[in-house]
Amino acid sequence: MKRELNEALRAVKEAELLLMKASKEAAASKDLFKLTELNDCVDDFCKKTPSTKGEICLLADISSSTLTAALKNPEKATMTTISSIASVIGLEILIGRHNGSV
Repeated sequence: MKRELNEALRAVKEAELLLMKASKEAAASKDLFKLTELNDCVDDFCKKTPSTKGEICLLADISSSTLTAALKNPEKATMTTISSIASVIGLEILIGRHNGSV
């Protein structure tokens, strides 16, 4: 049992390191997107990295149902949830005025 826990912890640590590396690469990008596009952004992140949504949940300290709800309707998710997801996938949240061009 102890060995299995150690292996699981090691796997989580490896996933965290991979996500941190991917987050740094994503942070170099200056792309902007609307909150409604968060689902696409998470999907792209999972395609470009060896990460799964389950690992994102684990590192963001949210349940899979919370992630699903946030991706389905991000406007109704809490700022804490959105911030946690964003942090894991290497995004920074910016708030701006709507100018009609976005």
